[in-house]
Amino acid sequence: MKDKAGKYIVKGVFLLEVALAIFIVFGVIVGSVDLFRYIKMIYLTPPLQTFPLFKTFLDHALLLVIGLELVIMLVQHTPSSIIEVLLFATARKMIIEATTMFDILMGIVSIGGLFAINKFFALGKIEGGIWSRSKLKGKEYKLEDGVK
Repeated sequence: MKDKAGKYIVKGVFLLEVALAIFIVFGVIVGSVDLFRYIKMIYLTPPLQTFPLFKTFLDHALLLVIGLELVIMLVQHTPSSIIEVLLFATARKMIIEATTMFDILMGIVSIGGLFAINKFFALGKIEGGIWSRSKLKGKEYKLEDGVK
């Protein structure tokens, strides 16, 4: 009985995640209309006044990219998709909000750390519901094995 109820709960949570992903995609589509407005405003603004406007444009564009990566993370459930979301969020923070060299250095260290985590600690890709990586030397872990 518990096993059957657990399966229904897992399916329900997955459906809620998919619904949330659909809402995020809809929000990204609506938000992309603003990118065209920003381009028009940048074009019509005098050259010496475009920097703050372009910075706002980049902020908005990178936020939309993070939204799309979040959708991928909600649907795929892989460690690498989580790391990609963190990479884009860190890059956005560095580009838009970094004001001192220490901020930039911390961003570089963070991105380097995320790349190292992705390279050395991620299990690999899911192929047919099974985690596989050549370094595992024949060991295969089913996706369900990790869920208790």
